[in-house]
Amino acid sequence: MTDNATFILWMHEGRSMDAIRPDLAMITGFARPLVLEQPSLRFFTHGIANVDVNTEATITNVLPISTLFTMRAAFRPGGGGEAQPSIYPTLHTEEFLNTNFRQKLGNRAATKAFARVATELNPDHVEIDVKSVSLNAKDGFMYSGRVDTRGTTSSLECTSLVSKGRSHVSPFKAGDRVVCMAPGHFSSLESFPEWACAKLKDDENLQSGEPVLIHFGAGGVGIAAIQIANLRGATVYSTVSTEEKKDFLVENFGVKRENIFNSNDSSFLPAIMAATDGKGVDVVLNSLVGDLLHDSWRCCARFGRFVEIGKRDVTDAGKLDMQIFKRNVTFTAFDVSELCDENDGAVSTVWARLLKDIISLYRDGKIKSFDPLKIFPTSEISDAFRYF
Repeated sequence: MTDNATFILWMHEGRSMDAIRPDLAMITGFARPLVLEQPSLRFFTHGIANVDVNTEATITNVLPISTLFTMRAAFRPGGGGEAQPSIYPTLHTEEFLNTNFRQKLGNRAATKAFARVATELNPDHVEIDVKSVSLNAKDGFMYSGRVDTRGTTSSLECTSLVSKGRSHVSPFKAGDRVVCMAPGHFSSLESFPEWACAKLKDDENLQSGEPVLIHFGAGGVGIAAIQIANLRGATVYSTVSTEEKKDFLVENFGVKRENIFNSNDSSFLPAIMAATDGKGVDVVLNSLVGDLLHDSWRCCARFGRFVEIGKRDVTDAGKLDMQIFKRNVTFTAFDVSELCDENDGAVSTVWARLLKDIISLYRDGKIKSFDPLKIFPTSEISDAFRYF
């Protein structure tokens, strides 16, 4: 049940010592480790002495929470010990549910799961009809409850058609083909700030000739990072998990075969040090975890920059060898989705600039789209997660 829900309100007859069934309050203790294991889950418990007494007051108490989702029914133990349905007044009518479903299919923007759909478009937003959405490792972590995200958002990039602009002064009009970079919800319709959309790098100040290590070079982030590094004239080192992926990088992005190492074990560390005459690399773009993260950390040269884009060690409060800082290196944990913040004008300006820079590079033919690209129809999203 918890794997398929975002919000849960658990009502029970175990309130305090005057309850009919105080043993039912054990759910309170169960909820605490549950939300730690699944940080994206919002689990609420509400104890009452008797479900048949002061029903209206009970409904009033839970209304502030119930606006987050649709509450239909709760269950309570029957006289024989079996669960019996105890139906409360329906907070959302059947018509609302049907309307909400139709809106998610395309009649109106639905930008928050289990919330009422906004009827008015925000002044600085544009409504888009989503055509395709990218899939990243972070999305899988989010839906498996391993990573918490702001506003329970998941997808980060999509291509789409504009369905509604804010006014005649908007740079977008209905029918425009656009690319958007903003956290969303895998919805058919989304509403994003205009600065997060562009019609159809910050890169840690990477300099020409600097050696850079990019893990999982054949993945989406890896391919993008290698192209930017090539534009900067950097010397690219990368890791992959198979010979097939090594061939892919050599044939499509000009990475030297001798500069590509194995991402499955720590053999890349001595290989990198040997290739750089023991100096290490100036930039590490890391997504390896555990001991392999530490091996990547040891690859940093003097005044090197380590950029951590993985989530596991950050979430699990991993440790770091402080001795490496004697090389005057910099460690940065970075999540690009945090730049898309409507409440922080300075941050959102950076996001908008980066988006425009990327589109300009693509239009000028300096970077290219991923090929081959595996595309799944919406109805096969489960297969897409398994494939990824």
